[in-house]
Amino acid sequence: MLIRSLFIILSLLTTALGFGVAWIAIAAVLHHLGDENQGDASSLGVASFVTFVTSATVHIIMQHDVDMTLYAPSSLLATLLLADTAFMQRREAKHDGK
Repeated sequence: MLIRSLFIILSLLTTALGFGVAWIAIAAVLHHLGDENQGDASSLGVASFVTFVTSATVHIIMQHDVDMTLYAPSSLLATLLLADTAFMQRREAKHDGK
């Protein structure tokens, strides 16, 4: 389950980065073709950054509840982790007592 969740997270990150790079490349090409003076492209960088921050904020707000449910550890996994932690603590206590 953990490996599947990590794979999903890495897949989503890779996809998002790919789309972001593609969007910036298209915007840069269109800016380069449409600008006859070929001046400073800082306005493109600012526009790209503002668009990224705005869309990321909207996406996080809209998907937060779904993501928290999707990536929450299952109750079985949480139970196993707690049981393993308790077992290790008892084992260390026995070891320290000898």
